[in-house]
Amino acid sequence: MTRLVEQPIVVHHMGALDGSPYPPNSLEGIRASLDAGAAFVEIDVVALGADDYLLVHDGVLEHETTGTGDVSATLPAQIADLFIKTRAGNVTSYRPPLLSEVVALFAEYPHGARLQIDYKNVYPMRDDEPMRRFLKLIEPLGERVIVSSGADWNLRWMRRNAAWLD
Repeated sequence: MTRLVEQPIVVHHMGALDGSPYPPNSLEGIRASLDAGAAFVEIDVVALGADDYLLVHDGVLEHETTGTGDVSATLPAQIADLFIKTRAGNVTSYRPPLLSEVVALFAEYPHGARLQIDYKNVYPMRDDEPMRRFLKLIEPLGERVIVSSGADWNLRWMRRNAAWLD
């Protein structure tokens, strides 16, 4: 049996580009990945208390930003003065972006790069509003979005409510 071997697809994990000076999950890093012609850019998101999602890997602000407290209790206006911290704890001059900002950035790059979103809200929420908000935010990108999550029930809910979503 003959197998066709395809070239590997490079996924820019956490929106990071090798050799880039920008921190992971930063808008600047994502832009650098898109400028480099990335086929896939993966980001991590956690639901804010209203309106949007924040690009962070977990639900506690102080782990990755200069903020404190739960991301889910934070409003978009409250993140305006936050900065991303490196894994070593050093404060950068880059602020953590909102998912809406990433969607707007991707809209500027119609070359077809796909956005892979790691949906980090894995514990059941009191209602489905955050997931409805999520779908509304990413809908402008349509089939360019792929969603992954450790919470398969969230993925099943999204499949039932957004058949277009990969």
